[in-house]
Amino acid sequence: MPDIAIRVENLTKRFSDVVAVENLSFDAREGEIVGLLGGNGTGKTTTISMILGLLIHTSRSLEVLGTDMLRHRYQVLPRINF
Repeated sequence: MPDIAIRVENLTKRFSDVVAVENLSFDAREGEIVGLLGGNGTGKTTTISMILGLLIHTSRSLEVLGTDMLRHRYQVLPRINF
C-alpha cells in the first residue's frame, strides 16, 4: 500500500471572525489524484495554500510527506511545488 503523501485531520483556518476551513479531514496517498470541489468561498484555495505552506493553519493537524507543516514546514518546502 502506498505511503500517505498528505494527511489532513480536522484542519481549521480562521481569519479573525471568519472561518475559512472547518474540521476538514482527508488522506492522499502517493500516486493518487485528489480534487477539492465546492462553490465559491468554501475554502478550496485556503486548503491548498495550507498544504503548500503558504498559510499556517489555525488548529489541528496537517502533514505533507510525513512532515508536520506547523512545526517543520521549511523541511518539506524544497520537495513540493505548485
